[in-house]
Amino acid sequence: MTNAKPILDKYGFKATFFITCLWAGSDKAQMTWQDILALQTDRQDIESKTRTHRRMIYLPRSDLNYEVAGSKKCLGDHGINATIFATTHDNEWNNASVIIQLQNITTMLSMDFLL
Repeated sequence: MTNAKPILDKYGFKATFFITCLWAGSDKAQMTWQDILALQTDRQDIESKTRTHRRMIYLPRSDLNYEVAGSKKCLGDHGINATIFATTHDNEWNNASVIIQLQNITTMLSMDFLL
């Protein structure tokens, strides 16, 4: 945040920040929840990138649900309504099994089923 935010401000840009929920405030993260909420207050886009950043192509459905739906819930618990999800590694966004599971989870989320 200390590197990107001043540049964004200087040129009047907004950005999307994909958050791995359980990393926020940990040694793995560059940002705390306070930083993330400050970005949201500044009208930056805060979106979801799983809870733990595991490789999604190897996860069973229950773990995918934990990563995807859990990430949306985690952000929601901090007052952030994430509407976009980013996969974690390589070409997972183009992996049929991940896509099918994400569609199932998205359907569940649209019906207000969380975890």
